[in-house]
Amino acid sequence: MYRTLLLPLALVFHIVLRAQCGACAIGDTCTVDPPFPTVCPAITPDGTVGVPYEVDVTFWIPPSFPEPTTNLNVVVSQIVLNSLENVPLGLTYQASSPDLTYYPQINPFGCVRVCGTPMVAGSDTIFIHATATATVGGLGTTQDYDLPIPILIH
Repeated sequence: MYRTLLLPLALVFHIVLRAQCGACAIGDTCTVDPPFPTVCPAITPDGTVGVPYEVDVTFWIPPSFPEPTTNLNVVVSQIVLNSLENVPLGLTYQASSPDLTYYPQINPFGCVRVCGTPMVAGSDTIFIHATATATVGGLGTTQDYDLPIPILIH
């Protein structure tokens, strides 16, 4: 009886331990010219089903940048990461900010570590859903924003 319970308990313990990604490393060379929010690397390394996978994804939110269609100046005061969507089965993530809040005026860089053991093959795009608080042309606004992370699992 104890052996029967021990195996599922050990499996759950293993899954919980693997779900902890650890701290990500910010790549502070992740910028573009002209300045605009971006994610690096643009293409993540491929993963393999059943093989542990880990990638650090840096995002750069410049403190100010021209809005592409109107050319009005955007000044970002806060970014809140709301969720990650389309994370492949078996993978999880950990952000560099414990409360998922970033202040580009203080530090324009943040990162997310995606890690785990992928369970299903496929090509997908993980979306970091965020809410930005900013001024555009001097007017305060709150805007939802998505940052894409392409990922391929063989």
